[in-house]
Amino acid sequence: MRKQYYFLAAGSLIILALILSSLGPPIVSGGTLQEHEPTLTAGPSLQVTTIAEDDAVRKTGVMALGLAPTEPGWPASIPKYSWTDYMAQYKILVTFNGVPISPDYVFCQVVEKDVVHPIDPQFSEEVYKTKLTDRSDAFVCKVRWIAPGTGVLDLYYVDPRTAPNVADYVVVFFAWMTIGRTIVWGSDVQNVCVLGWSMGVSLGSVNGWADPLGPFVGCDEAVIWQRLYLGYPIPSE
Repeated sequence: MRKQYYFLAAGSLIILALILSSLGPPIVSGGTLQEHEPTLTAGPSLQVTTIAEDDAVRKTGVMALGLAPTEPGWPASIPKYSWTDYMAQYKILVTFNGVPISPDYVFCQVVEKDVVHPIDPQFSEEVYKTKLTDRSDAFVCKVRWIAPGTGVLDLYYVDPRTAPNVADYVVVFFAWMTIGRTIVWGSDVQNVCVLGWSMGVSLGSVNGWADPLGPFVGCDEAVIWQRLYLGYPIPSE
């Protein structure tokens, strides 16, 4: 079992224990059961803030697998560059009670978002639905601190370069540390868009691009187009 799954399981148990311990039991007075409205008591937590650097306009990390269209008909007006970029970078700030602090551990969970045609629609007008798959094993995240709680977080793609892996992904960054006798948690959510190829304007000899998503407003639309021209149209499930 991968290390991050141990962390996730432990975190889930801790959160459940905190919630259950904060629920007050009914009060019995003079043999009469009185209603006692449960309340939740907030425990200490880390504040984790991340900022995607690859595409600041769309607020997403971006990678490219170095693929090229295998089906004819890709619009000539949309560039295609088969460079590779297996890393997305994020700024990270972790604080505890407003004070920057470097946690003991930072790890990530990555979830793939796929658009599929539903075989059994929830209602008659449903044409698409979102399928979610845990793909944490396809990525590795590393953090470098420049000062307490302040640094950069690099997310690396380590899976095969295949058309099905061109997708829109959700990334959840978790941080935790022990303060006294208490394990304190924090998390933040980000996006990473794994493209087959860049659709931005070439920057010449520099291995980069001005706008890798080209004319598309978001990753989901760009991924649908690229998958189609990679011979991987929207499936039905």
